[in-house]
Amino acid sequence: VRSVETMEGHTASVLCLETSLDRVASGSLGGEVMVWNLLTGTNSISTYAERGTAVNAIAWERNLLFCACDLNIKVIDILTAKVVASLSGHTDAITSLVVDMPYVLSGSRDSCVKVWSSRSWQCVRTISCTGIRCLGVAKRTVVAGLDTGELQ
Repeated sequence: VRSVETMEGHTASVLCLETSLDRVASGSLGGEVMVWNLLTGTNSISTYAERGTAVNAIAWERNLLFCACDLNIKVIDILTAKVVASLSGHTDAITSLVVDMPYVLSGSRDSCVKVWSSRSWQCVRTISCTGIRCLGVAKRTVVAGLDTGELQ
């Protein structure tokens, strides 16, 4: 394990990170999403801003970055920094995202886990689960970490 250089650019607290082999994406309280080159420490790949909304969670799949911006999920092409889809359906802040292709799962304070198709960008299933803080997926099984200290 080695420490990386300090990477500056966000104007508010960094709330979430997602890494790949040579990149790291970061989301902030100020609504900024930045993709950094880990080899150079620079933000030369892309920057996206959703001002006025906190970016609470980020998930990554190939060149697509999934960002939880309050009630919506923005799907961003990191090569162009353009939004290719916006997924809506939660009624409270999204707290977690997990990619398990061909699905994207989102957990929210609205007590729902939503399963989204990466082909149609439509919600294909909603699972009721109170107090969701984080999500994980293993062998097509969804696990939610809850406010109560339990896993469901």
